[in-house]
Amino acid sequence: MGGGRGGCPQPAAKGVPLRVLSVWVLLENVGSMVTMFDGVGRLAADQATEFARLVEPVRQEFPDLKVTEHVVRAGSVSEVLVAATADADAILIGSRRRSHPVGSPLGHVTHAVLHHAHCPVVLIPHP
Repeated sequence: MGGGRGGCPQPAAKGVPLRVLSVWVLLENVGSMVTMFDGVGRLAADQATEFARLVEPVRQEFPDLKVTEHVVRAGSVSEVLVAATADADAILIGSRRRSHPVGSPLGHVTHAVLHHAHCPVVLIPHP
């Protein structure tokens, strides 16, 4: 089995697929009124196109890796991500440190995933 970074086998070598999930909330504070907003379908299509563009380098670097991408428009990002962990081997989640000194250094989505995920969580810090 081929070694990946750090001597670990790459997921493609083990036949493990990668599911990439993007969850977005349009006008989160408006709630159900968002269905009345013109152009939601176009915005959703634009989001899917942009997301596919971001995932493409992964496909190019790891051509043997089966990559599926899902864009979900939802009311709660943390609920969607936690639910997605039910059938996952692990979840990788980006994390930004909050800039203000009061409260938790992690955002509420990262906090929820860390505490409620059904699989191991790997935090990837953003600079």
